[in-house]
Amino acid sequence: MGVHVTPFAQGLIASFLFVVATVGVSAQDIVGSISYLEGTVGIVRDATDLDGAAIGQDLQSFDLVKTGSDGQAELAISAPQIATMTVRMGPDTQFSLEMAIVDGKQESTIGIVGGQIALKVGKLLPTQSVKVKSDAAVMGVRGTSFTVTAPETGDILVTCDEGEVDVTDSQGENLTAIPGTGVEDRPGEVYRSLPISLSSADQFRAQWRSERGQFVETNALKLIRLNARHYRLLSREFNELHRELKKNEAITRKWASEDQDESDRPRRYFRNDK
Repeated sequence: MGVHVTPFAQGLIASFLFVVATVGVSAQDIVGSISYLEGTVGIVRDATDLDGAAIGQDLQSFDLVKTGSDGQAELAISAPQIATMTVRMGPDTQFSLEMAIVDGKQESTIGIVGGQIALKVGKLLPTQSVKVKSDAAVMGVRGTSFTVTAPETGDILVTCDEGEVDVTDSQGENLTAIPGTGVEDRPGEVYRSLPISLSSADQFRAQWRSERGQFVETNALKLIRLNARHYRLLSREFNELHRELKKNEAITRKWASEDQDESDRPRRYFRNDK
């Protein structure tokens, strides 16, 4: 019997494979910088907290950027051949950056762990794509300005100021966020579109996040049990896929060794070098 793999687990394994295949080179590629910050802002790189995040600091692929309860930041993402974008982070937010070639396209992936981010993405070329991933959904961007709100409840709200965003939930169902219509995903509830007035979108997002916070307080035990079941499911999926990966360990080690030997060459996932 085959193993059913959720989109989140698939993304986790794909990221793991990409790290293995590019070990020794990916951490050196600059993909942008911090253009503004206030309050507590930090960067985790190669499992190490960097000291003294500041305006102008470089960002690399696979960095985890985080803000404290008093923190805000704006990041300018720009590097050869990847889509240009601005990411604004609210307080208590964490997300990761990943740049890679996927299906022949330069794919930029924002993995939001929690909090709220607002993105403004420049016009995409046919060779570029941008995705935002959370535990609940995957968002495909078509050159737009939008906000993703992902509180600790595991819910997600996608609201759009310009353009449109395709939102696919963990069951593979697709909805589209456009100006005036957002997409909401609450675990265990109906996945749906909902009307949102552009003139009061900020107020709506703040109220929605506050209500979800109150929901956590009221249903804490239920959510703990739900998250425990979800963790066990993801652990089983990850372990099964990791066993498959171990069967091909010799190949992945060879990839890593070859990439290390060629570390003086231009970074291959920003170019189409053979």
